[in-house]
This record gives sequence, C-alpha cells and structure tokens, in this order.
Amino acid sequence: MKRQVRSFFAVLCVFAVLMSLPVLAFADNESTAAQNGLEAIKSTGDHRFIQLPKESSYLEEFKTRYVDFRDVLIPTADGQAVQMYGPSAPVERAPSMKGGLQMPFAFEDSMVTVVAEQNKMSCILYRNSNNKLRAGWIRDIYLGDEYLGRTETIGTENTATKGNIAEVPMTWSEKGFLKSPQKYTVLAEPVENCVGFTLEYQIISEGTDKRAALMGPRVVYVNDGTDWVKIGSFEYPDLGTVRVRVNLDEPMKVTAIGTIADCKLPNTFFFRQIASDFATTD
Repeated sequence: MKRQVRSFFAVLCVFAVLMSLPVLAFADNESTAAQNGLEAIKSTGDHRFIQLPKESSYLEEFKTRYVDFRDVLIPTADGQAVQMYGPSAPVERAPSMKGGLQMPFAFEDSMVTVVAEQNKMSCILYRNSNNKLRAGWIRDIYLGDEYLGRTETIGTENTATKGNIAEVPMTWSEKGFLKSPQKYTVLAEPVENCVGFTLEYQIISEGTDKRAALMGPRVVYVNDGTDWVKIGSFEYPDLGTVRVRVNLDEPMKVTAIGTIADCKLPNTFFFRQIASDFATTD
C-alpha cells in the first residue's frame, strides 16, 4: 500500500511540475497537438463534463496566462455596460459566448494553462478553491499575460538553496489549528529541508458587509510534522490576490501551511491559499 501511495503521489507531482512551466508538453515530440492537449485535459478528469476542443483548436505549445478582468465591461439589458468585479471569472463547459452550464470559477490573478483556443475562448487547466486541477472554457477577454496582483515577502532568502519543487498536491484540513477555527492546507507528502515557498492568498467570500473588519495582517504558520511554527506575517489591506514569498530562517520539514487573520472578524470569510515553488537545500 505504501508503494502504491508513493507511486500515485509521483504521478501527481509530474502533472504539478508541468502545470508550473511557461511552455508545457504532455507527450513526446511525435505526438500531435491534439493528443497532447487531450491528455492534459484528461489528467483533470473533466473531459467527462466539458466539450472537447476541435482537433484544429489545440495549441502546439501551451500558454501560461492569468485570470484578469480589470478592464472588462459587461453589457446590461438596457444597452449600457458595467465594470466586471469580484474574486473570480466564470468558466464554461463549452466554448459558447452565450454561456450555459458552468465549471467551478477561476480566481482573479491565478495562473492558468491554455491548451486550446476556439471561438474567442480558451480551454484552460486551472485550480479551484480546493486546489483541485480542473479544465474548462473561459473567454479570452478574462485572461492576461502578466500577474498583476500584490506581492509581499517574509524573511530573507536562504543562500544555501539548491533545489526547487514547483508544486506539491495539497488539500484543506477538516478542522482548524491552534486556537483558531480556520482550516489549513495539508501537503500530500512533506517537503524536506525546505527554506522557502510562495504562498498565494485571496478572500473569495466575505460573509459580512463590514469589509474593513476583514482587512489586516495574516500570520503564517508552518507545521513540521510535530508542532506549528510561527514564520511571520504579511499585510492584507484590500481584497484581491497577494503572492507572498515566505523565507524560512533554517531548513525544516513542511507538512502543512496555515494562515490566521489578525482582524476584527477573522472567522466570517472564506479564502483560498496555495503554496508552490518550494526551495530546498538538497
């Protein structure tokens, strides 16, 4: 059983690394673009739910893009247009501009991988709020070429860094940690001798009309398999996505990552967080 778990984890890691690269290839050079793209979609399991791209719509080289609808205007029934806003953009099951059945939303400033383009829409691989890899169709106007969210840094980069793990599969815990009811993210397998990682954080549902009461520092904790270790904090003054480069003072095993909000209403909202780019000393 242990060997089977490690084998399954290894497969997940392969797809995670592929998702993190600017140009992705899911097969060898002899495979066609359609074969590569279809294999990528099937890796999510969502080929059962979405309309697959036309064979001619698959890209020879996948694209890395970011969900960005800052300048998007949505037409209204009276012929006017309003600014699109919110934490996420709709993802459809089919490349239809008229909409229809939807997949889970794609969150603002999150990275996606485009495997096909058709009818002014892109077939993307992306992660939902549970950090599960999904596939679906999104309008091209909801995508940009650069990450435009906020960036923060905790600590100083460790000069002993030698290795990097692009991404590790992770899930939400069932319960809170320390004295907080906030859930945390659990790594599928520990990262040994870790000296840093990038944490992406975003409130996705406010749960109150007192928005100011949700803003404030977020304290980052890392579990080393035995205890929770307080690493530092980053500012969260406004809604939106923030990417935090978290540097650890010394190499440690990382089994889980948690954040606790230092604000007036710390337990009324829902948020997403995912860690990637784990730096190691081996």
